Amino acid sequence: MGNELEFFAEKRASEAENIGAFQGVKLLYIRKQVEDMLALIGRNGFFDQYTRHDISHIDGMLEIVDWVIPDITKGYMSKADWLMLVLAIYFHDMGMLVTAEEYENRDTDEKFVQYKNKALAGEFGNEYRDSVLDVKPDYEHFLYQEYVRYYHAERIKRWITNMQYDNAPEECQSITNSITQILTGLDSKFRRDLGLICESHHLNDLDNFSKYSTCARYGNSNDECVNLQYIAIILRTADIFHITCERTPSVQFCVINPTNAKSIIEWQKQMAVKAVTPKTPRNSDGNIDSSIPKDTVEITAYFDQPDQAEAFFGLSAYVMYMRDELKRNYDWVLLAEKKEGTSNYKYPWKHIDDDNIETFGFEPHKLQFTVDQTSILQMLVGHTLYNDSSVVIRELIQNGIDAVKLQYCIDTCKDIPEYIPTGEVKVLWDESCRTLIVMDNGTGMTIQEVENFLLRVGASKYRSENFQKQFPDFPAISRFGIGVLTCFLIADDIDITTCSTEEDAANIISLRKVNGKYLLKKSSKSDVQQHISQHGTEIVLHVRSDVDIEDILSAIRKWVIFPQCKVTLHTNGKDISVGYKSPKEALTEYLNSGQYIVDNRVYRVDEICEEGVTLAYALHYNEYLNEWTFLSSEHFESDTPSLIGTCIEGIRVEFSTPGYNGETIIAVANTHNCSAVLTNVARSAIEENDSKENFLRILYACYKKHILSQMNILQKDRSLDWSIAECRYLMDPLLAPAQNGVVLQSQEAFFQIFDQLNSIVIEESGERKAVSVETVKALERICIVDSAMVSTATMLLREVRSKSTLSDLIHTLEQDIDILPNVPIICGYDFKNILHRRAFQKKQASSIVVSKQHRRVDIVFTHDVQNWESFSTHVGRVHVPLGSVDIMGLSNEFGVYTIDGIYLSYKDGFTQYLKELLKKFDYVNLSKDRQLVSALLSISCDERLLDLGPVEQRQYNTDYLFRRAIEEFGPYSNLLWERIDRDDFVSNLFREKHILYRPRDWSRHINKSNRSRYVEDMASYY
Repeated sequence: MGNELEFFAEKRASEAENIGAFQGVKLLYIRKQVEDMLALIGRNGFFDQYTRHDISHIDGMLEIVDWVIPDITKGYMSKADWLMLVLAIYFHDMGMLVTAEEYENRDTDEKFVQYKNKALAGEFGNEYRDSVLDVKPDYEHFLYQEYVRYYHAERIKRWITNMQYDNAPEECQSITNSITQILTGLDSKFRRDLGLICESHHLNDLDNFSKYSTCARYGNSNDECVNLQYIAIILRTADIFHITCERTPSVQFCVINPTNAKSIIEWQKQMAVKAVTPKTPRNSDGNIDSSIPKDTVEITAYFDQPDQAEAFFGLSAYVMYMRDELKRNYDWVLLAEKKEGTSNYKYPWKHIDDDNIETFGFEPHKLQFTVDQTSILQMLVGHTLYNDSSVVIRELIQNGIDAVKLQYCIDTCKDIPEYIPTGEVKVLWDESCRTLIVMDNGTGMTIQEVENFLLRVGASKYRSENFQKQFPDFPAISRFGIGVLTCFLIADDIDITTCSTEEDAANIISLRKVNGKYLLKKSSKSDVQQHISQHGTEIVLHVRSDVDIEDILSAIRKWVIFPQCKVTLHTNGKDISVGYKSPKEALTEYLNSGQYIVDNRVYRVDEICEEGVTLAYALHYNEYLNEWTFLSSEHFESDTPSLIGTCIEGIRVEFSTPGYNGETIIAVANTHNCSAVLTNVARSAIEENDSKENFLRILYACYKKHILSQMNILQKDRSLDWSIAECRYLMDPLLAPAQNGVVLQSQEAFFQIFDQLNSIVIEESGERKAVSVETVKALERICIVDSAMVSTATMLLREVRSKSTLSDLIHTLEQDIDILPNVPIICGYDFKNILHRRAFQKKQASSIVVSKQHRRVDIVFTHDVQNWESFSTHVGRVHVPLGSVDIMGLSNEFGVYTIDGIYLSYKDGFTQYLKELLKKFDYVNLSKDRQLVSALLSISCDERLLDLGPVEQRQYNTDYLFRRAIEEFGPYSNLLWERIDRDDFVSNLFREKHILYRPRDWSRHINKSNRSRYVEDMASYY
């Protein structure tokens, strides 16, 4: 450029020289001075390997401004608008100027010291820290350069406004003085706003209209007014659009020869860009139509070398950034129009067209991830996606195993065996270069499969219609189509090589960033790894430095338990085989690693296979009872990571005891060729559906099968009653964990299985037999007899192997006793036995007969009657009569205390009083009210209080006795008196002596209520 201004924007800006606020400003002079100063950028080795920031960058931006600003806005803009814009373009990058003295005194710059410390501490990411330390020979030089790049917009603002930082080097002050001299003729307000505009291209606050006024005035005329927000938007737009090869001439590349990898990629990226221009609009017929407003920017680029893939990915990432910037700018302008009324300042640019970015040596069409929206929505609902980096390894291995299984089916047309000797998945980990490779000799992928499944998030080949028709029963582990997507959890750079027998060449896919575009090229199969050259896939991940992947063997063993082919890890010069051939083998090795040695005398492992499910569980032998019981995991210690869990096709999905939500007994399960059992998206659990319920029923049936086998063994040497009684204790390890918060995954499925187990002894029509819960539930009536004699006779029958019945034995001892032969009797009823309780579901007492002569209570239960309302309390279950059901044989007793709990007599006045009190509580819907009712009934049925006679009531203060009895209820007793009248309750409680009849009151060794000790201890509390 000679002695005149060339660009439209500069010419319009120069017109401001003639108006009052800017008289004395000479734009041509400013430009020449700026050109000289910008030429200094790159001196002293700073920014000598980056794209150019000299006057050519300024000219490129000025040229872009000519088409970025719509004609209607050009005509409306003031002379001051143009002056502010041009000066901002001149000065916006000048902050990258670094002096030698400034660098020498860098340690006195507190901001740089903070930046350096953060960078070296990894606060900007471990990858950034490592890249800094890798710079030779002087990483501090590189680091200071990065620091200046980061703060250059702030630096120029300070220089323009003469707001220098503390202890600034003298040479930096000279830069400020030079800029002040150049801008002579501009007042401080204009310079302040110019500094704000220059700084703004590195900020995202252009919605702040108090900072970026849409009408900043420097004089009275409209030509002395500037829309600062719009000027800032145009500056950042022109800056990001200037990425063409003009900014990176090849001559300078050869002279400078950048050594920094980032600089090389940046250089190649911009060298490839040929043009950034507005796209000519076309109508719906595809014809050019000048009447349609331009709103799209077109990028033309050509990468002419196969080794420029990284530069292509760099440009792709930059295009995404450009799209974000355009959207932000567009929204800011609309906001200003809405709030500030700036309707004449237009910004039409909304889209970026990158279809004209071409690559040499790659397929002409570029790949990108697409989303199967229906599948993704289903996957995301109710699920937390992957939050463990080790799942990446799991996904790749299981994808490889699926491919191996499918290749076996194609080759043999046979069902998949438990182990495929010809298949292999290899995992290679090079810690020094942080490269993770997973390769398999499975089917590989065609280019159609790459596009339709590999890169289509949520789409899986194994769920496609064509595949389901060809392989309807194929048990794929991978079915969500997000396996490769998970790789971006640990790596940004991924290279895939895959060979299919359906294609002659290998497909090589290069992926960079999850939301970018990707490159595909063909290669000869002879040039790829021999392991996959016929068919197979190799995936190479360049793992980020901030990802912890040190113990890769543990990460693989965590998931891969029973692979159906060979899986090996190659690392540090070692080849390590992974996995076990069966659950029994795995569990045996696991036990032997701890304090339990499998010797088949004290400890052993059993394995059961049912309907495609294999379950192995550990057992402990009790020599006195001659039975093998499930082994709890509670006290087991081992240096080996736990193998407890559930696997789907050999890959662990759950880390709890099969069928539970936590660890209980030591067991592991695996499904094989069981395509109905599916996992959730995160593979953290089995999918909740009917198939899961069926799977759980199979697991619980395996547990039941072991218990049944032990009961059958016991019956060979023991009585029927003995083996049935042991059922409860054999089941205890399966049910006791509920006390520790570990519960069954499906109680319904569990009891569907165990309700079929013959676990209850009944006598019916003179026959003593074992029946199931289901059988008892089906009976119209059932009876329990609470009597010391009956209990003793039952114990005798338990100890003796005999075909005698309870009726026979008691009738022999005392002939006048009738055991209700017309009603089936449960023998040895135990309310603590959950199967006994389940047998009485939907049954209630329809008849209660007390025989004081024989010290016995007979209770007959009938199906679907509603005579009682039952409550759990501290003194056991309390049954409150709903109607006038009678307890026959009572005289003046309050109720009867039986092995099934306390039944209150409806004839008793205190019972009627309690029923009225219960109406004050919503115990059906409110948990707190249920607790209060439990406390109320516990106090009401506390025999320490009920048994106090009038003499004792007079001797001791009843109020104190009452307070003493309710101490154990803590805050509930206080809440209780907020709902009912305490004095009235105490009065009714002690009005008379209330007696609960017990059929065993005549047993001297039983101190049924500790009443004597309770009363004796009273004196010590006065």
